[in-house]
Amino acid sequence: MWIGIGTGWTSFLALTVLALMQVLDGQTVFNTAWGNSVNVVIIPMLIIVQVMIDSGAMQHIAEWIISRRIVRGRPYVFYALLCLAIFVIGTVVYPVIMCFIFLKLIDSVTESIGYTKQDKFYKAALLITLWVTTVMDGVWPFARPIPIVIMTFLSGLGYDISIVDWMKVSIPFGILCILAALLIIRFIYRPDVSKFKNFDDAAIRQRLKANPISRAGKLSTLFVLLVIISWVLPNVTGLGGIAEYFKAIGVPTCACLAVSLLCIIKDENGKPIIELGQAMAKVNWSLVVFLGAVMFFASYLGSDTYGVVAMFKSLLMPLAESIPALVVIALGIFIACFATNFMSNTVSATISASVFIPVLLNYSSISSGTIIVTAILIGCVANSAYLTYASSPTSGVILTDKTVSLKESVPYSSAMILATYIPVVVCLLPLLSKLF
Repeated sequence: MWIGIGTGWTSFLALTVLALMQVLDGQTVFNTAWGNSVNVVIIPMLIIVQVMIDSGAMQHIAEWIISRRIVRGRPYVFYALLCLAIFVIGTVVYPVIMCFIFLKLIDSVTESIGYTKQDKFYKAALLITLWVTTVMDGVWPFARPIPIVIMTFLSGLGYDISIVDWMKVSIPFGILCILAALLIIRFIYRPDVSKFKNFDDAAIRQRLKANPISRAGKLSTLFVLLVIISWVLPNVTGLGGIAEYFKAIGVPTCACLAVSLLCIIKDENGKPIIELGQAMAKVNWSLVVFLGAVMFFASYLGSDTYGVVAMFKSLLMPLAESIPALVVIALGIFIACFATNFMSNTVSATISASVFIPVLLNYSSISSGTIIVTAILIGCVANSAYLTYASSPTSGVILTDKTVSLKESVPYSSAMILATYIPVVVCLLPLLSKLF
């Protein structure tokens, strides 16, 4: 149902049926799904990020990044800064929202230069936006479904990793994706960049100076950064009592405090920056419901209680005896990045990890570091979803007859998948496994 219908009411239904059939008692089902700190973090974060978007802070940050003086006369530096802007904003903003933010920005910039929507310069910017925004769901672990799924699954297997551990793998993956995107645009797509000399970066800087970020935008941005810092601090070695304190109070405390303060602090018009009733109405509740279901199924997939991992281990033992471990890893990562173009990214990551990680447990020669990194990379590549309209919401936004058609995008998106998949297996996996 997640693949073909949706992730909101179907998640409610799946958990309700488990309780009705007495697979588990209802209290256990719903406590596991929503009675945890993850949802207490996600809801406040969605509220604060929405303030950043509504206040124009996100748009301002993106325009500030792409208007640096270094971009003058350098079209591929412009594309690189576009990637950087997506990378920065992607820490807290979901891909489909970023697509709308950057579509507006790209339309404005390319039109001012003298390009039309039929020009490859414009389409190249859209392809970069599609590729890089989509993979951000795996790069940044803050309130994202796939990192939650993989980390919960690994915890059930006895491998407890933090968000810092996740980012040790995911950030290099994100950088790899950006490099791959830029190289494909530069050497394969090859847009006409001759008009880029008309790009007036100074005009953008002047406009930003004349229209600074509002108080709501500044404070919401500050508070999001502080919540992210509180998320990271408990996992930073060498901080002693500071790390212990933030570990004790937890991220939900900081997130809820941030929302509470923004409900008290007034904007320039004397109104609270957050009107909680209005803010709650804008929360993506389908996402919250889906994440609860994801938490439930991920926790039981990796648990010994129901023997899912043991079943896969026994079923796939002959496979482990007949082929090398590296082939299993390469196959698992490939299926994750291919299947995700025909189903939900989260479903693709969950299935691939649930099937192939138990197989790796049969190899005595495979280190725990390799298992952890393989699982994280499966979570990362499961966001390589841009081959079809149904691949992800971002594909539906970017791939249209008025922007970049699906037929036009497929060869380059296929190249993008290969340009990330091969280095992931050949380079990132062996190198990053040494970190654990």
